[in-house]
Amino acid sequence: MSVMKIDSLTEVHTLREEMDRLLDRSRRQRFSETSEPQGWRPPADIYEDARGLVIEMEVPGMREEEIVMRLEESALIIEGERGLPGAEQGRHYHRIERAYGSFSRSFFLPAAVDRANIQAVCEEGLLIVTVPLNRGSVDPVLCKEG
Repeated sequence: MSVMKIDSLTEVHTLREEMDRLLDRSRRQRFSETSEPQGWRPPADIYEDARGLVIEMEVPGMREEEIVMRLEESALIIEGERGLPGAEQGRHYHRIERAYGSFSRSFFLPAAVDRANIQAVCEEGLLIVTVPLNRGSVDPVLCKEG
């Protein structure tokens, strides 16, 4: 029986290099020129203050006119699309880590909202939606995501 000495650090390093090569190849295939950017889900915070119910959603790189909001029954739906920058200029990306594409978020609002006075503003990549509440009849659960 022969005894082999195994250099575990060398093996780990070799394994890591191989994994990096596989991941890089996978990313290149996923984001090739023929593939469409994947959808994304902007993070949102929801809280209540003196103005009412407030939804703050991170939408970096988007302008207010690129975001659509609508009410459908008790749901506030926020949609938009963030395009891949420079795609029309012939850029060939080697790595894409930021999310692009279309998004849609829906939030079920309580019955006690003042639907006619909902306001939204987009400043420095933060969409702020203010939903005034009719304070006399606040629901126990203020806002749930749909």
